[in-house]
Amino acid sequence: MSENPAAYPCSGHSSRLIDLGAAGLSGLCIMHCLALPILAGFLPLVGTISDNHLIHQMMALTAVPLSLFAVLLRQKTGRERAFFPLILAGLGFLLLGAFIEAVEDYERLLTVTGALLIATGHVLRLRRHS
Repeated sequence: MSENPAAYPCSGHSSRLIDLGAAGLSGLCIMHCLALPILAGFLPLVGTISDNHLIHQMMALTAVPLSLFAVLLRQKTGRERAFFPLILAGLGFLLLGAFIEAVEDYERLLTVTGALLIATGHVLRLRRHS
């Protein structure tokens, strides 16, 4: 079955770049959550900056439109919709960890889990389109 390129607002190449960008952003998020605390033990200034809650919120707010745009861009068939729940769950975890104070003790776990779900969804979509 061939896809009709005119049915999508962006070319397949653009869609792949968006998925790669979204997966890369998730990777940066994971590195931020896991690597910076280790660095913080060696560089106190980095620890102060990396623990800033505003950074987590800005990264989450950046991930939401990028991921949703990438997913909704090519969601014309059932095969395309298969990854939407995975990415949506990841975004939910990111937003929960970044903005809900009641789960502050689990913020890192929620953020890493969310970023992994988002990255997995985008990589799986990318592999399906390749």
